[in-house]
Amino acid sequence: MKKLLPLSFFGALILGAFAVPAGCGDPCVSACEDAKSCDGAPQDTDCQAQCDQAKADAEAAGCGSQYDDQLSSCSGEFSCDGTDELSASCEQATAALIECAFANAQ
Repeated sequence: MKKLLPLSFFGALILGAFAVPAGCGDPCVSACEDAKSCDGAPQDTDCQAQCDQAKADAEAAGCGSQYDDQLSSCSGEFSCDGTDELSASCEQATAALIECAFANAQ
């Protein structure tokens, strides 16, 4: 029987797709904090805890390197107004992470 991946893992996929440059600390946390600045975004999200859990979930699924690649490939691609367009490298890294996660879900 396949195990469902935690919601935090998929939340990180979304946030990771819009990560900010790695020189500004943890790109997942930075992207989460940026997303909280958008109109209507929940303000009670614990970004550090969410990102720590997402990283742990990715590693547990055997997808740690794909998770890291996705965060680094998608840096700076976030906009609150929804006008962000993902680069080809970001789309490829996100697809690889999703493929890994589903392939290794048990």
